[in-house]
Amino acid sequence: MKRRKFLNSTLATSTSTVFLGSLSIGSAAAPKHNFKLHYAPHFNMFKNLGGKDPIDQLKFAADQGFTAWEDNQMKKKPINLQKKIAAAMEALKMKMGVFVAHGSIGRTTFVRKDNGIWASVLQDIRDSIEVAKRVNAK
Repeated sequence: MKRRKFLNSTLATSTSTVFLGSLSIGSAAAPKHNFKLHYAPHFNMFKNLGGKDPIDQLKFAADQGFTAWEDNQMKKKPINLQKKIAAAMEALKMKMGVFVAHGSIGRTTFVRKDNGIWASVLQDIRDSIEVAKRVNAK
């Protein structure tokens, strides 16, 4: 290789390295992404990245720009955990999305004329209202 060609290629390589390095530094200072819509992931979607702890998963999701959360199993969680989740979501400025208020897959409930079943469904809904209040769900 001739010296002139070697020097030109070395200069080009070092210039591009400096330029690309400055691009990566600039992107690190870019503002956090926030979704415009309230996309709502749920627990365990990010457990490999955010950890097994539900609060850590909420924090990870908020860091990724999510502003909402859903949890179909919220009603089955202990009350103290529900309160802890609600407090974390409030601190992270996240909204609670959907959770299952009444589940009757495979059972006939609303269309069946059985006062015992209707009373059970209504109690299930009343209990869900308390959960919704606890976790700031609308």
